[in-house]
Order: sequence, then structure tokens, then C-alpha cells
Amino acid sequence: MSKVFKHILIIIGAGLIIYWPLCFFIFGMKNDILTDYFPTRFFISESLKDGFLPLWNPYVNFGIPQYTDMNSGFWNPITWLIAYLPGYSIYTIQLEVFFYILIGGIGMYALGRFFRWRGDIAVLSAISYMGMGFFVGHLQHLNWVAPAGFLPWCIWAMQLMIKGRSYYYSVLSALLFYMLISSAHPGLIIGAFYFFAFLFSVKVYQEVKNYPDEKGFLFKRVVVFSMLLGLMALGLLYSYTEVLPYVTHSQKPDMGVFSNATTIRSWWSFLFSGITNKGNSFFNNEISLRNCFIGLLPIVFLLYGLRSNWKKIRIWFFLAIFFLYLSSDMMLVDAFRDFLPLVGFVRLNGVFRLFALIAFMIAGLESLNDYIKGASGHQLRLGKYLALPLFLSLLAFLYAIYLLFNQATNTNLFYLFSYFSLSPSGLKRFVEGLDFEFFLLISSLFSFVTLLAIGYVVRMRKWSWLIVIGVVDIFVAVNLQLPYTGLGMQKPNELQAIIDHYPHGIITPQLTYLGENDYGKVQDIDVVGHGSYYNKQPGTLRRASQPIIFKSEFEIFSDSSLNVLKDRPFVFFEVNGNIENVQPKVSYFSPNHVVVNVANKESGDLILLYKKYPHWEVFVNHQSKLKEDSKSIYHKIPLPVATTKENIVSFYFNPILVKIFLLLTVVLLILSMSYLFIFYWKRKSTLSPSILQ
Repeated sequence: MSKVFKHILIIIGAGLIIYWPLCFFIFGMKNDILTDYFPTRFFISESLKDGFLPLWNPYVNFGIPQYTDMNSGFWNPITWLIAYLPGYSIYTIQLEVFFYILIGGIGMYALGRFFRWRGDIAVLSAISYMGMGFFVGHLQHLNWVAPAGFLPWCIWAMQLMIKGRSYYYSVLSALLFYMLISSAHPGLIIGAFYFFAFLFSVKVYQEVKNYPDEKGFLFKRVVVFSMLLGLMALGLLYSYTEVLPYVTHSQKPDMGVFSNATTIRSWWSFLFSGITNKGNSFFNNEISLRNCFIGLLPIVFLLYGLRSNWKKIRIWFFLAIFFLYLSSDMMLVDAFRDFLPLVGFVRLNGVFRLFALIAFMIAGLESLNDYIKGASGHQLRLGKYLALPLFLSLLAFLYAIYLLFNQATNTNLFYLFSYFSLSPSGLKRFVEGLDFEFFLLISSLFSFVTLLAIGYVVRMRKWSWLIVIGVVDIFVAVNLQLPYTGLGMQKPNELQAIIDHYPHGIITPQLTYLGENDYGKVQDIDVVGHGSYYNKQPGTLRRASQPIIFKSEFEIFSDSSLNVLKDRPFVFFEVNGNIENVQPKVSYFSPNHVVVNVANKESGDLILLYKKYPHWEVFVNHQSKLKEDSKSIYHKIPLPVATTKENIVSFYFNPILVKIFLLLTVVLLILSMSYLFIFYWKRKSTLSPSILQ
């Protein structure tokens, strides 16, 4: 068994241990991942299994073009593989989250080997990355977790493309960058553009300076990468630009940065991982945006490297400072964000801290690696770099004691201990019951002891124990926070039972009044999303939680509109604004195609309660193509008197360009992966540098 394979097995094992409540389905996930991200993926899964392309989703707030939803993973190949093969369930979406975390860890390991770090430090970097505060804080945000998983791979591949003398790396880079873009929240795509633009410029400058004769071939490799990535992403870019005029995200938000930033006070989490669980008045931001923890070892050796390893880490340090500032609530950040193209459109600027955290981690572990190798010659001078974090830990510990003894805490310890048990649910309930002061006490004490242990093993040069300390540090950090940011009290089988209560597959809906539709119990709506996602009845009187908000929804869900809609089915016939006794019949139904039969004896309007959107085609009696009422926000079709038994009206959603781009993306992905596979196995001996040095 090769050393690399052993290291990867260790990384996988460590990931399973660190995220044990998630991986072994001890608890189910909660909040946005179930109410916003899961339902649309569930629809994609249901459509593919019944043989339909999931282009139009009729179950979300009177319908949305699914391919334009920037949060649904429509353009992500992994989404389609999961949707089609096992299908989306509570279990598969939890495993998908862990998969991205694991991919990120292995990518960080590959990056460490590229930097020629020791094997154990590369393993530590993988485990530290998997357990960093960004993953834990955003466990419920699938389109933030997924691109974070591909980020180390893109850094690795981009540098290989610049240094490697082969088009192989251009294709590999394009493939990995597409995976990042197709799985990412738009804010992370914008942040990644600035991150890689800076890193690419610096690395290309260094390469051209060192090898001036190679700049022509380097330019060709970059062109191949750019063209291939551009072609792969055509559908994604077209979809996002197409929908912008129809949604609220087309304008810069005017919300300020404070509640949406990783505030300066959140920076305490670099040292004290558990404090972000509570203390809303202290942090003044949303809980998922606070956590900056990357492990105490990278922080200590980052401080060391600022003086002793500056030349090697300065690029990463400047990147980290830039993105940490961009994600913060510091002075002039709002104006600076508006100055930078596209950055002002990002509603939650705290997302940018991802790029700061990975840059800090690389800088710190680079210095740790050089420290152990003795490259700097200052192995015994670490004490002064431990002094500051030790002092801050002690100060925080004393402050926590002061708060506990001099202020009333909301935590009732007697109550908590009376229900305490060693079961997973008992431990989770106990941790959730603790207040901010207790987390500050626990975290500061643990940090103080860990820092002392780091100092001791460094002095004794027990490097294997240093790695163990780093792993334990990450394990404690993750498990102090999972109860708050990722996992709920309900088990996956309980959550899945809610979904299984509803019909599966794409069924022909009943023409019941919207006010009579069964949307599920209130508690079900809060846990797995609105019942309209699952009951397969188009139309809802209550707006379902959905990241993409159409401008027309403000009119649709107004009180005056809902008062009318409650006595209408999703398809009905009316004359002069009054509903008639003529009962339309839905003779065929799929996500993209609805056929309605109407035996009307007088002229009137057939109304389909889907939002107006381009690419809908309407045919009457299989022949004439009609123009709709332009004033209606729904599909309103003027129908003449039926000359035969009934009129047959066909609504067909047919975005031709989207289908072409989807086919193009699939073909390019298959060709790229085939090329990489064949080229690697035929000529792997000529590839330099190797994939995992």
C-alpha cells in the first residue's frame, strides 16, 4: 500500500470521526438545507426518475425555471448523478454534504504535497481544512460547502497548469474550475474571481521570470483552459443572465454590512472555536457568518512565519488580509465593495472569509513545515510566538469567570444536569443549553491547555504528537458547534418519514381549489420545507421559502390576489373575469408540458397559474399558436367557442438554447474526463510535476 493511499485513508477516517453525528445519521440536518436546498434537488430527482428534464418546476411559488435557480445545483454534474442514481433523500443529501467536505480535505492534502510539505503535515492540513469554521458554520448552506470542497483542488490545478508543460493540466483545471462554479453560490463565484485573478497573476509573473522561453507555450495552455471552461459554463452563464430581469437579485442590496459580515468580534473565533454558538448581542451578525477557526497550530505558526518565513508566505498573507477585510464590518468596507465590480451585489459579504481562511491556513502550515525541516534555523524560538495567544486565552478565561460570578446567566445548570445523559441526544441537548459565558470558559481553557501542549511537544521535538494535538483541536472545535450550525434534534428517518407521506414521482394534479390543498402540518413546513414542494399540487397560498425571489411574487402573494386564488384551481376557465361551470380537464401533465381539454360553449379565457416567463409556447387544437394576454402575470389564453367536442390547449416550456447548452456541457465533460483518463494512463511517466508529489 502506497504512502499516499494510507494518508487518504487516514483523512477519510478522520473525517468520519470528526463529523460522526452527520455521517452515521445520528441526527438529521436542519434549516436552509432542508427548507431551501433539498426540495429543488428532490424535484430534479423526481423528474429524472420519471424520464423528464427538470427545466420548469411547477411546485415552487407558481413555478420557476429550474435551470435559473442559482442554489439548486442544476448545472452541477454531481447533483444529476445523485438525483438519477440513488435519488435525493435526507440520507443522500447528508452524505453529499460530507462528500464535499471530504473532497476539500483530500484536495488540501494534494495541495500540501504540491508544496512539498511533509506527509504528516499534508494530512494535518486536510483535517484542519475539513474542520475549519467555514464548513461547520455553513453546514446548512450546500452551495457554500460544495465550492469550498473544490477550492483547494482549483488552487492545486491552476499552479500545475502554469508549471506543467502539458495541455493535460489545462483540461484538468477547466474541469475542476467548472465544478467549483457550477456548485457555488454567486457570491463565492465573484470572490473566487478576485482570488484566482490575483494568484494567477503572481504565479504567471514568477513563471515567466524564471522561464522566459516558455511564455509562448504557457499562453497557449491558458487559452485552452479559458476556452474550455468558457464553453462548459455557457449554459450556466446564460441561465443566470436570462433570469436577472425577473428577480430581485438584479440590483445591489442596500442592507449595510454589519449583520451580513464576519464582524471584527467574530475574529476571536480564530482562537476560541466554541464561542460563536451564542452571544448574538456580542457578535452582531448571523451565527453562520462568525466562525473563523482553522486550528491553533496554523495560527501559531502563522505568527511565527510573519517574521521568520515572510518571503514564502507573503502572497498568501496579503490575500488573506484582503478577503478578511472584504468580509468584515470595518470602516469603508461598504464603499470598497461598491467600488469593486460585482462585489456590491453579494448580500452576505461574510462569505468572502473562505478565501481568507484557506490563505491563512496555507501560510501557517507552510511555516510549520519549514520549522520542522529546520529551513529557518530558529526551531527553539517559538515561545515568543506562543506568548500572545496564551495571554489572550488566559485573559478570556478570567473574563468568562467574571461574567459567571458577577452577571446573571441564562443557563440553568441544575436543569441541564437533571436531563444529562451520555447518549448523543443527551449530549447535544446539554451543549445547546449552555450560554455564551460557558462556551467562552470552555474554549479559552481548552485553547490555553492546547497552546501549552504545543509549546511542550515543539521543545521536545515530538512531531507526531504535534499532529495529534492538531487533530484533537479540530475534533473538539467541530463537535462544540455542530448542534448549533448543522444538526437538529430529529433523526434522518423521522425527516424522511415526512417526505414519504407525500406521493412520489410526477403525477397528474387534481383540480382542487388552492385553499383546499393539503400543504402539510405546520411543523413539517418548518422542518423540510413547504408542503407544496411535495404534494405535487401546483400553486400555493403561502409563499414557500426559496432563495430566488421573482418580482411578480409580490403581486401574486398580495392579500387581494390570494383572496381570489383561494377559490381557484391551478387551471380554470373564466368569462369576463368570472369563473364558469366549465371544468377543464388536465389530460397530460409533466414539468414542462401541460395539456388541458376545455369543452367551452362560449368564448372566454383559460388561465394556467404559472408565472409568465420566456420560452412558453401555447397551441390550441395542435395547430394555432396563440399570443397571450400581456397584462396578466399568469398564462391567460383567449379561447373561442369549441367547434368540436372540446378545445385542446397545450402549454409547452421549450428553452431551446438551454437544452443545447446542457448537451454541450455534458459532451465537454465526458470528452474532458475521457481525455484525462487516457492521457494519464498512457503518459503518466511524462507528467511533471506529478499529481501528488
